[in-house]
Amino acid sequence: TSVQPIQPVITKATAPVEGSTSVQLATCATSGFRPETGFTLVWTFDGQQESYTGTPVWNTISETYSVSSQYMSVVDRTDNGKPLMCSVNHGTIGTPKTETVTISVLCKFEKCSDIHL
Repeated sequence: TSVQPIQPVITKATAPVEGSTSVQLATCATSGFRPETGFTLVWTFDGQQESYTGTPVWNTISETYSVSSQYMSVVDRTDNGKPLMCSVNHGTIGTPKTETVTISVLCKFEKCSDIHL
């Protein structure tokens, strides 16, 4: 039998400091679905989409699959306040289930809030 995934849950990482290296912004998790086929998880941030390419994990107790995906990105102060969305779809649901969080970016300099871009 097919079972729908639960509403995804996004956990934000510690607010990143702007810079040139890729940092973890958040983790998106969903579970309780089967079969494994037909499952997709897509991150959307700043107009860019990134698909989850890992393999769902089988839970022998609930006999369903689960997924946990981390979103990594290079951020700067212009990304502060932008939405990050995790969208989950499966053959058992017609419309993707989505969750959105607002990203906070810390500036390298104390007075960066005074800088006008």
